[in-house]
Amino acid sequence: MREGYKRVDKLSDESEKVKNLLKNKKLVAVRRRNNIRRLALENFTTYDKFITFTFKENIKDIDFANRMFKNFIKRLRYKIGDFKYISVIQFQERGSVHYHALMDIGYLEKEQLEKLWGHGYCKINAIDHVDNVGAYIVSYMVKNFDDDRLRGRKAYLLSKNLRRSKVIKGVKVDKILNDIGVGPVYESEYLTEKNGVCYYKEFNLRRCRK
Repeated sequence: MREGYKRVDKLSDESEKVKNLLKNKKLVAVRRRNNIRRLALENFTTYDKFITFTFKENIKDIDFANRMFKNFIKRLRYKIGDFKYISVIQFQERGSVHYHALMDIGYLEKEQLEKLWGHGYCKINAIDHVDNVGAYIVSYMVKNFDDDRLRGRKAYLLSKNLRRSKVIKGVKVDKILNDIGVGPVYESEYLTEKNGVCYYKEFNLRRCRK
């Protein structure tokens, strides 16, 4: 009987480890999504573009695909000057890498963009109907954030000129929340190495003004 109990205890321990691993994986995925939301809200507006970049060939090598995307960014900057972008990796059903990107570029013909991209199809989406660019971009990107193919890799590519959100601490936070006078439109929690579990709340001031 003792042997049996030992086996059950061991199985229970392993089961708990798996549960904790899955929970941590989920929290890390949420942290990634929240980071994208913050950066998008801080740097982009509805006047910017949401663009999908695909490969004609079935490119499954993420490192190779990322090099091609970064080279495209260099060509685009040479053509139109400096700009900001957030680009997130996704996978098509065939396994090929493709990118969804927010870019603060002006008007550019689709044919021009595809020529500069040089690897396949581009789809330019206007987002002037969107009141929360952070939520919008995450809605397109959420399904692959915890993809095993991205384990140990960055799930997104960022331009170096992105503004980071201003950090406010202490009683000032309570004052700001009281001044807003409405509840959050989005809440979540995520895991950090330094602070453990963090709680994220997002308020949409555009909706507050309506």
